[in-house]
Amino acid sequence: MRKKLTHNWGLKIISVLFAIVLWLIVVNIVDPVETKTFNNVHVTVENESVIKDQGKVYDITDNSDTISVSVKGRRSALEALKSTDLVAIADMKEMIVKDSVPIDVTASKYNDKIQDISPKTRTLKISIEDSATKQFAINTIISGTPGDGYAVGDITCNPSVLKVTGAASVVNKISKVAITVDVEDMTTTINASYTPKFYDSDGDVIESTSLEYKSDDIAVTVDLLKTKEIELNFLTKGTPGDDYQCVGLVCSPDKITVAGEDEDLADLNELDINNDLIDISDATDNVQQIIDITGYLPSAVRLVDSSEASVLVTAIMEKLETKSIEVAKSSIALQNIPSKYSVNYANNDNIVVTIKGLAEVLNDITAGNITASLDLSGLKETGTKVVTVAVSLTDGIEASVVGEVTVNIVVTKSATNASGAKS
Repeated sequence: MRKKLTHNWGLKIISVLFAIVLWLIVVNIVDPVETKTFNNVHVTVENESVIKDQGKVYDITDNSDTISVSVKGRRSALEALKSTDLVAIADMKEMIVKDSVPIDVTASKYNDKIQDISPKTRTLKISIEDSATKQFAINTIISGTPGDGYAVGDITCNPSVLKVTGAASVVNKISKVAITVDVEDMTTTINASYTPKFYDSDGDVIESTSLEYKSDDIAVTVDLLKTKEIELNFLTKGTPGDDYQCVGLVCSPDKITVAGEDEDLADLNELDINNDLIDISDATDNVQQIIDITGYLPSAVRLVDSSEASVLVTAIMEKLETKSIEVAKSSIALQNIPSKYSVNYANNDNIVVTIKGLAEVLNDITAGNITASLDLSGLKETGTKVVTVAVSLTDGIEASVVGEVTVNIVVTKSATNASGAKS
């Protein structure tokens, strides 16, 4: 019996087959075959030169470079597998249809337990168009306000020009390349790297994912300078119209804020505008003139606000008024009367002095501000005479005497020494 069992090959084969079936049953119960979907699998493009060598560029459309993949395999493998373990390749050499590239997906792990890998999106969708290359100067956009007493000085970018290659439809939309530097509350020089952004003519940002350029990092240096507020001094030329006077200059802005190094600002307190004179010749009304003051700034000093470069200067013109003031004859000083003559006034009337000046000046002038005198050194004969009175105003009064002031005097021979005039 034992011999029959040990030498029965048919039974042995049946036993082996039974063991295999039993193993398969156990394996499928303990580690069954399942299907699992993996999302956000990134598609890598290979052999891009197939397109670029033709002077073309491509752009991925419909977000087809991120796909979902269905994987069939043992549960143990699927539980350990990650999206990053799936390698999705779109090889441009395999492109048959112009705008579609087949996607091939493999697993980098657990291949012995994986039965099937099936991408739900089987082709990479692309658009192909002509390539274009342009160079753009890199602009700087300043954001924020520096710390108190500081202003932005020189700005340097390295590189200062960016060479950009991409789809002609995208490159031709680029109006400006710029970086934005935040200087909020900064008081020291800024040295940092920034990523450029691309803008169209409307100021909208252009997505740069399809653009190629040399560097994502632009080295930028922004100098921070001290600031100082200084006054402006202007001058006039010419003579106003008759009976008009320039009473002052008003400028807008009346002060400017400049920036520079400490040593350049130390002695700068005001700015004299000596060459651009405000012409008030024959003026009978206010005169306005816009003057660019940038040429008067020291070379190492700059304006903080460029809008302050043009200053509106107004020469204020006012009409002169007249005022008549009576002065008693007794206030007239008689000078140099020859010893052989006696002088008296022909009547008791006061003299009238006419003063011309600005209304606010005339309001304060009284007879006490007027000095009157008669120089009688030229008397040579007796009789009634009309003589001119010398009239002047107290020093410092900005007004003038209009016309001549005369009086009638009676000159007689004097039996004694010369005497003062009497009415």
